[in-house]
Amino acid sequence: MFASLASGVWGAERSMFTLARELRESGHRIHLICTDQTLADEWLRATGESASVVSASRPSRGRLSLVRSYWSHLANQTSKRDVVVLFSYALAAGAILPLRWRAGRPRVVLDLHDTLTAGFGRRALAVSAFRLDRVIAVSEFTLRQLRVRRSIGRVLTRPVAKLDAQPVEPSSIPLRVGIVGRVNSDKAPHLVIQACVELDACVTIRGDIDNDSETYAADVRALGERVLGERFRMEGPTPWSRALDDIDALVVANAREPMGRTVLEAQLRGIMAVVPDSGGAAELVEHLVTGVKYRAGDASSLAKALKMLTRDLRIRVTETARARAIAVTDPKEYAARYAHAVFD
Repeated sequence: MFASLASGVWGAERSMFTLARELRESGHRIHLICTDQTLADEWLRATGESASVVSASRPSRGRLSLVRSYWSHLANQTSKRDVVVLFSYALAAGAILPLRWRAGRPRVVLDLHDTLTAGFGRRALAVSAFRLDRVIAVSEFTLRQLRVRRSIGRVLTRPVAKLDAQPVEPSSIPLRVGIVGRVNSDKAPHLVIQACVELDACVTIRGDIDNDSETYAADVRALGERVLGERFRMEGPTPWSRALDDIDALVVANAREPMGRTVLEAQLRGIMAVVPDSGGAAELVEHLVTGVKYRAGDASSLAKALKMLTRDLRIRVTETARARAIAVTDPKEYAARYAHAVFD
């Protein structure tokens, strides 16, 4: 039983669909409880199974009321033989609720793939972690955010469904630099623009603008157009299957990225991954072997890293990176590792 508060389909949700589909193929029963109808529809399309949609509580009642609704549903729909996978960390608060389980308490697993921020969710984890049976995190960086017994923590990256797109052939010049994902200040696309001012490179930003980031996104657009001119494009939302098209180097600028699924997707496509030396994305790259690292938050360091990306280096590094990414993202193998992590 997967439980999610997501209001749409992002990289984490695509990973959840892939995992669930493989678990079903291996004989497990799967189900999703969520609040978003779009998420429920995509779950059905991806897995062939229906989802339960819980009505979101009125804002005046607060997040805790919604969490209680989820857990009440779980108490009525699961048994002690089942596993509940919390795919939104705020739901962990319900682990300490006094509930009457219809057929016994199931095993409760938190899938942690977020950078924790101050507020309800982090406080909830602080007081409820001792009631979790397992925490599966996407990186060591992500797992270290929680003060949980090391014995219940496991690190697994993410599965990536087979890509229809063909590997990208490295271009010569200019270097085609891409930033893929939600546009907000944490993702720091402005840093990439600043790094490329003096380079023979063009910058493309693809992704949705967060609701509270319109002003920041407008500033980023203005900066790119001012300092890069025609070498800058901000394309907005792009279908996942085409998000990495015509890109030579994917840059991650968020120094606290939980993992960076797009890094794995880039490596699978033969695209150079350029990541900061901190955060979860750094764990996916071995410098000059499967990608390039730079000093987090430093535009000059990023510029130097991008200057290193000769065509010969990109060909050599991306071949190694692709081979390693295939090994860690294979959906069938990942589902087997996930199931083992849940029960070992």
